[in-house]
Amino acid sequence: MIRVTRFDGSVLFINANAIKSVQAAPDTIITLLNDQDRFMVREARDVVIQAILTYQRYVHQPLSGDATTAMERFILDAQTDINE
Repeated sequence: MIRVTRFDGSVLFINANAIKSVQAAPDTIITLLNDQDRFMVREARDVVIQAILTYQRYVHQPLSGDATTAMERFILDAQTDINE
């Protein structure tokens, strides 16, 4: 899941595996695989793409140690990426 912010300030978590496309037109629009659900978000397109890539890296890395710790690191890193 990636964390994004709608224009009204509400936070939304989207399944990164369900994203079909991310457009900048000029606002960032995330389209899901079903082609019906679209979300306009505050984050720039490149920030959303970076969040997807970060999520995928964590999901596909070999587990070493406690899985909870790995997930906590992912969440902290994702929040840092979004806030930068």
